[in-house]
Amino acid sequence: MLHLMPRRLIDPPGLGVAVTLDEALRAELSRAQVRYRVATGLWETIGRGRYVRAAALATIDDEWKQREVRHAAMAASAASALPATVVALESAALVHGLPLLSAPRSVELVAPAGGWTGIRRGVRLHGLALGEGESMALPPRDGPALVNDERVRVTTPARTWFDLARTRPLAHALAVGDAVLRDRLCSREQIAAAATQAANFRGCRRVARALPLLSPLRESPLESVSYAEFVDWGIPLPELQVTIHDEEGFVGRVDFLWRDARVIGEADGAGKYEKHGVLLAERRREQRLRDLGYIVVRWTWDELMNEPWKVRLRILRALRAAA
Repeated sequence: MLHLMPRRLIDPPGLGVAVTLDEALRAELSRAQVRYRVATGLWETIGRGRYVRAAALATIDDEWKQREVRHAAMAASAASALPATVVALESAALVHGLPLLSAPRSVELVAPAGGWTGIRRGVRLHGLALGEGESMALPPRDGPALVNDERVRVTTPARTWFDLARTRPLAHALAVGDAVLRDRLCSREQIAAAATQAANFRGCRRVARALPLLSPLRESPLESVSYAEFVDWGIPLPELQVTIHDEEGFVGRVDFLWRDARVIGEADGAGKYEKHGVLLAERRREQRLRDLGYIVVRWTWDELMNEPWKVRLRILRALRAAA
């Protein structure tokens, strides 16, 4: 008998970014339709009977953001398949929509008390103790849910920051922590309480160093990483997001200001001046700043990541010139 290839390629409404075979069957898809979706790349197999729907990611324009949502969905799906586990660390950061400086190498979960720990099939299970109130249901998000399983838990934003701050370099801690405060996912007091509650964990000195440096004023991961570099370089720490005026009025709000030296630091993100009119306006803005006697130092993400010594030298030369 000739079996025709299924033609219904639009996924039923209500499915999450990640789905299980049982969910697909309950949504009235046949096994043949599931197999066809996998064979044609519409669905990606991420485990036995578990899939990520490419259609749920296709509406996201940014490729990096697509990868982040895909990982978050994989983590939520893994937690759903492993009862009593909790999404944690870098995977939790992506579930909360927080910025990471590099892609996670594996899905990271907290194992249930007394459960097996280690890494298997791309999932790392950690033997961490979570206190009361340090995990929560998956946060709401625009678009389909990561998974349709209300049992899945993720560490709170405060506990997620704590776990990353004690295990990752300062730049990572500031990028995540600044975003937590900037997006009002929790307060500084809640972050401090999480650090106090887990004060016996390894890496608490890193946490103590990073906590007072957090600021919602930094508007991007690039600004957060830049500030972490200033700390590590041992240079004077600048003021953040300072508004400057001249005789014509408002000139602009600058990323960093070394007021006494009259040096301005600007961290230029990718695509910041793609439009010609924006570029011309920025050139005029910078000229007005120079007319006020400021030295303007600029750097990009690529420079800071790949040639940080050049950025450091540029800033130090400007500070010395003003001395």
